[in-house]
Amino acid sequence: MKVKDYCEKIQNLGSGLDETGTNDVDDREESLAGIRSVLGDMEREYGRVNVRFNKFYDNLGGDPQL
Repeated sequence: MKVKDYCEKIQNLGSGLDETGTNDVDDREESLAGIRSVLGDMEREYGRVNVRFNKFYDNLGGDPQL
């Protein structure tokens, strides 16, 4: 999933819609819980991608700090 997709879900939830942007969500706490969930998913995905990139650059002999 791309960062853009996560941001779109957060934008929808912040606008009072579900993650897909198709249904209204009247409960603000439900929307905030959805945003927290999406942020957690995004953080986990970032961690997985970070590990993959570091392995990739290590295999190339490059410096992943660059």
